[in-house]
Amino acid sequence: MSDPHAPDAAPTTTPPSQDPSAREKAGVTAWGELLQAARITACEQDLDLRYLAVLDQSPDGQGLTGAIGRLETEVFSGEVARRLVAIKRAAIESNRPRQGRVVVEAGGATRSFDVTATPRRDEHGTIVGVLSVAVELTEALQAQDLARSSQSRLSGILDSAMDAIISTGPDRRIVFFNPAAERMFGVSAAEAIGTEITRFVPPAMRDDHAALMDNFAETGVTARRIVLNDLRAHRATGEDFPIEASISHTGTGDDRLFTIIIRDRTEHDQLQAQLLQSQKLEGIGRLAGGVAHDFNNLLTVILGYCELLRMRQRGGSELEEINNAARRASQLTRQLLAFSRRQVLQVETLDLNGLIRGLNRMLRRIIGEDVVLETDLADDFLWVVADVGQMEQVLLNLVVNARDAMPSGGTLRIVTRISDPAIAHPGLSPRQLVELTVSDTGVGMAEDVRTRIFEPFFTTKGDAGTGLGLATVYGIVTQTGGDIACDSTPGQGSTFHVWLPLAPAPKPADETAQAESRATHGHETVLLVEDEALVRELAARALREYGHKVLEAQDVESALRYLDHQSLAIVVSDVVMPGRSGDDLSTEIARRRPGLPVLLMTGYSEALLQRPVDPAHLLRKPFTPTDLIAKIRALLDRRPPAYTS
Repeated sequence: MSDPHAPDAAPTTTPPSQDPSAREKAGVTAWGELLQAARITACEQDLDLRYLAVLDQSPDGQGLTGAIGRLETEVFSGEVARRLVAIKRAAIESNRPRQGRVVVEAGGATRSFDVTATPRRDEHGTIVGVLSVAVELTEALQAQDLARSSQSRLSGILDSAMDAIISTGPDRRIVFFNPAAERMFGVSAAEAIGTEITRFVPPAMRDDHAALMDNFAETGVTARRIVLNDLRAHRATGEDFPIEASISHTGTGDDRLFTIIIRDRTEHDQLQAQLLQSQKLEGIGRLAGGVAHDFNNLLTVILGYCELLRMRQRGGSELEEINNAARRASQLTRQLLAFSRRQVLQVETLDLNGLIRGLNRMLRRIIGEDVVLETDLADDFLWVVADVGQMEQVLLNLVVNARDAMPSGGTLRIVTRISDPAIAHPGLSPRQLVELTVSDTGVGMAEDVRTRIFEPFFTTKGDAGTGLGLATVYGIVTQTGGDIACDSTPGQGSTFHVWLPLAPAPKPADETAQAESRATHGHETVLLVEDEALVRELAARALREYGHKVLEAQDVESALRYLDHQSLAIVVSDVVMPGRSGDDLSTEIARRRPGLPVLLMTGYSEALLQRPVDPAHLLRKPFTPTDLIAKIRALLDRRPPAYTS
């Protein structure tokens, strides 16, 4: 039995898992956590839109927990209340769910909600209120705006890209075609999208292109860069052009997307060709200059001994022929050196109009009777600083070239004028320019020929042409500080434009300035420095025959050992020698024997010297004994008295 005085037994506690009330509370809590995570607010309202129940789990704590018993217009105001009432009334009146967007401004922040309202019925099916759910969309809308902004930026990048960007599906049909692709292929995006990309592949390469794409798709590689010398594309105009392409793909199966980035290599290849051409011209120029240098040494020997024999009255017409042939050969070296831009210029200020008038009769004989020569020369003097022989060569070569372009006759026109450099040729000196124009009505040239006319050994005349004429003209003009260009159209003739800097008018000749002294006998000691034995022997022989004492050296190091000779009156040295140059020797003499005159022998341009040199101290090859003695005499006669031997 039980003890009546025993205390009451402790109440029994049902575990939450077995207590219906606890389970209901746990379920509500779980749903609340889910709604909070989803940022959802659920409400129940009567037909007057008075709040009866609210399940609001807003993380900021500013929810609707205080709204129970209050009307919609008492909880919200303004546009928010109007929108909520409209959505919920529409659901009640239409007897079906209604949805709308509501934007709430709170605490300086804007929050967007997607509100769905559904009529609430009792057990008889009568509408007694409304149930609503509000889902916050703020972060989703922000992400959408960010995605839209990112998409806009991406679209801007794709639209402004310099390279063509084309995307296709697995069926090779175009789904994206950027503006650069429109410009490159000459087709609008609207016209290109939906068509096969093979329309932009040259017909001869379409099978290879299809195999390449299939192989690329099967390798599993997602991106590949293709740079092939013969990779080409096809414009809408039918023109093929070189390209460089990068291909990538995403997705699998029918969802694959191929994207091709294409770069037009036309300009790149043209620049590369120009660079290679420039390098080729430079290499040929160095070769031509080297050959001309050695040839000048041989011509110096030939001309020198011819002159010595003529002075002794030996030989006859045969000797004259040798002498004439050597002088004609010297003109060839002038051509080679002009092409290589290493020619020594005997420049002076000359009137281009006067030079043309002086050659008029010769020009008419050259062009023949079936070609009409017209000249339109500027009224004023057109002074340019140039070598007379070279400018004659430029004009003669251009005229001969024009004559050859008119085998059936025509008109050759020579025009001179003053040109504004900013308009005529912005790349040259800002000074005014003299423009020489030589035009013909001949056969003209195709573009591929016109771009090569200044190349050495390039000719369209077959065995009749050497390919050096226009190359020499180009070398002369550019060496003189000018430029040359050609306009030509097949069947409409050609026009050559030569621009040269306009020079100031020359000062009147000084009556006291006389020509170089005639070759006379002397007695002074001369140090002769020349690495070419034949030239050294000729020069030494000529000097001795004219009474000079001669010290010979074959290089700079040997020459320096003679500088202590007190009787030494002058040094005659070649410029280009193995090891140290004649210019180095001249610098060393200026340091050790200041005032000792130095005469430099060269067949190259003064531009190759390390410093400016007075023309009186330069003897150009090929030369004769008379030239050598006259130069030496002129320098010895103007030396300071302290160096009289």
